[in-house]
Amino acid sequence: MKKGFSYIELLIVIFIFEIILVIYFTAIGTFALTRHNRYKTAAYHFAAKKMEEIRNTPFNSVSTGTTTESVANLSQGVTTTTISQTATNLKEVEVKVDWREQTQAKSLRLNTLVTLGGLNPQ
Repeated sequence: MKKGFSYIELLIVIFIFEIILVIYFTAIGTFALTRHNRYKTAAYHFAAKKMEEIRNTPFNSVSTGTTTESVANLSQGVTTTTISQTATNLKEVEVKVDWREQTQAKSLRLNTLVTLGGLNPQ
């Protein structure tokens, strides 16, 4: 009887190794996508919360201008809120959230209009 591996045994080992590599690289991609989605969801929730704060503020108390604040949940997260008067009874609000994912800059932007009478004026 000969010592060593047959071609079938080598093919089986190569096949198992390839399966392990596919699983490994799929997991790496999934982790990166999960992290991206977690950051994007946190940015969206922060921006939506900021929008609701502004919508629940009386129209005359919503001051125009730009404010900036940091976001604790995001890597180097910064929120910029810009409010501008577009008409006598109309203000435009933009909330932009910027953050970094590894070496890439990412951002999310929400816009809305605020009116003196609200959504359903009486």
